[in-house]
Order: sequence, then C-alpha cells, then structure tokens
Amino acid sequence: MQSSHLIGQLVAVHPAYDILFDAFASPKLRGHPHEQNEWARAQMIKAIKASHNLGLHVMPTFSGALLWPTVYPWPQRPAGLVELGFQELARRWQPLLNKADEYGIDLAYESVFSKLTQHGFTGWAVLEWEDPLKDSAQGAREGAALIRNMLIDTPTHAFDDFAGGQWDEATNRRILGLGT
Repeated sequence: MQSSHLIGQLVAVHPAYDILFDAFASPKLRGHPHEQNEWARAQMIKAIKASHNLGLHVMPTFSGALLWPTVYPWPQRPAGLVELGFQELARRWQPLLNKADEYGIDLAYESVFSKLTQHGFTGWAVLEWEDPLKDSAQGAREGAALIRNMLIDTPTHAFDDFAGGQWDEATNRRILGLGT
C-alpha cells in the first residue's frame, strides 16, 4: 500500500498553518503556500496513477488542515509557541484581572482545565478529554464516568445561538482564507 499523508496535507492548508506545513513541501517551495498547494495536487495525481499502476486499490492520505484550527491541534506546535501565547495573554489580561480584583470580581474562564489544575486551582472547571495536555485515554475514562453520573437532556437549541451562528458563505470563506 502506498501512502500520501504528507503530500495530502498540503492540498488544503489553513493560512494560519502555512509556516508549520513548510517542512512537508519541497525546500524550493517553502514560504510559497499557493505553489505548495499546486505541487501537492500534482503529486497526489502522480501517487494515484502510481497506485493504479501497482495494482493497488487503496491509498491512505490526509485531507489537509483547512479546518484543523477549529478542530484539533495539528500540526504539532513549535517548542515555546504555547508558552509565548500564554505570556502574551498574561500581558494583556493582568491589568484587567487586577482591576477585577480591586472591585472584588472573580473572572471565570473555560477549556484550560489542565493548566488550572497544574497551578493548584480548586474551583469549577470543565473537563475535556481532547485536551492536548492530557492523555486522551485518561480523559475518556474520566469523561465516561462523569457522563454515567449525569442525566443529559438533548438541547432544543445551541447554547451559543445568541452569538450569531447564521450561515454566511462569504464570512466562512474569509475565515478559511479562501477569499470571496
């Protein structure tokens, strides 16, 4: 069986990941995402033809990272990127946290359970098994036990309907870096 995982990923890279996916492309194409995409499509066609010529009927591949910023932390982040992001968040939020403290207000945040636990937080938090800092098998075990102990009703509408989740193709194309 022939595989085209790395090439397949270059077919649909979200612009936020252009730099991270450079390593998957030919060195002469690094820094040129449009050319990488065209090259990857041509390579996929060659791999499809080669698979056919070899009498293969299956070719594993990946579809790319067009939606990954909204779904999963891939490709893996360079060392220090997350730490730098948290430093920047601290720089921006520390003055606001100080002001909230001055007025006796506690601000509550979601989807950072592992970091809160790591730093001794004992208040309410959300457990998510897909947290990249927690092994998914452990998270699944914990999540399954939690769900077993709770009655879950199907919602009649999304909790965040107020946030304007209407479908708008132009906005969706802009978010995905596809232009208009």
